[in-house]
Amino acid sequence: MTALREGTVDALFWSGGVPTPALAALARELPLRFLPLDAYVGPLRARYAPVYTAVTLPAGVYGLTEPVGTIGVGNYLLARTDVQEGVVRDLLRVLFDRWRDLLREVTAGARLEPRFAISTGQVPLHPGAAAYYRSVYG
Repeated sequence: MTALREGTVDALFWSGGVPTPALAALARELPLRFLPLDAYVGPLRARYAPVYTAVTLPAGVYGLTEPVGTIGVGNYLLARTDVQEGVVRDLLRVLFDRWRDLLREVTAGARLEPRFAISTGQVPLHPGAAAYYRSVYG
């Protein structure tokens, strides 16, 4: 982002949670233009499976006056296989019970719900995560 600020590059690719503090700071210094990329989600999904989703950068973030459609990917909370099952289960319980407080400033957290988080594609669930989701869904 330093290169964009200094004018040595004209554009950048960025991937991260919304808002990303460094990008938000840059948007306060420079007028940024975000290009809509959501039209590429279909071809990406066709080639690479449902890893990619269409998401929207909301108006107001990064100085945007209107929402901008873009490409999103899931975020995963990973644990080593040797982490105790109860620790993972309890961590998820706290995370899902308190996500509104923990992720107050992160718009991506708006979809942090067990019904979405359980979908990990080819990433296997830790036994503690499976136990947590069973406690939520039966």
